[in-house]
Amino acid sequence: MVPTERYTKVAVALHWAIAAFILANLSLGIVMEGFKPDTARIAAVRLHESFGLSVFVLTLVRIAWRLTHKPPPFDPHTPAWEKLAAHVTHGFLYFLMLAMPIMGWLIISSNWRRPMIIYWTLELPPFGPVQQLMPGPDKTALHDTFVQLHVAGALILFLLLLLHVAAALKHQFWEKQPEFRRMWIGKN
Repeated sequence: MVPTERYTKVAVALHWAIAAFILANLSLGIVMEGFKPDTARIAAVRLHESFGLSVFVLTLVRIAWRLTHKPPPFDPHTPAWEKLAAHVTHGFLYFLMLAMPIMGWLIISSNWRRPMIIYWTLELPPFGPVQQLMPGPDKTALHDTFVQLHVAGALILFLLLLLHVAAALKHQFWEKQPEFRRMWIGKN
């Protein structure tokens, strides 16, 4: 067995923190749609917004870290098509981890005209240009378009996460590569 190089502790911590926020937010996004428009729904929406912004900020930190710290190499026996698939999948994951919170901000800005309240303390004002795009009732159509894009993005994100996990499991158990040691929390 070839010795396994690990990701840095910072990369591992960011990976699992982002993963936890995304899983919580996907779950919350589904559940909150069933809430009545009352205090519980408002709290769920605010938490959803907070988790989304957390994903956005942590993803920016992760990208900066990745640009300044080389990740461990692929197993030498990994076919070129799998390396390409990994890069493409990760690229789409990073894109969605940034685009989904922005789309959520556009949803709030296009219809409700209220700030996003992050962890019940920080106010993120409505995105001004959206307010100017369409006056009056057309804002509802714009809002609905943003919601549809957000839902489609959530579904694509979920499917990419399943692909990501399936690939890690394939490498770990099918190919007997020590994949978990590269990104798992703790020591080798």
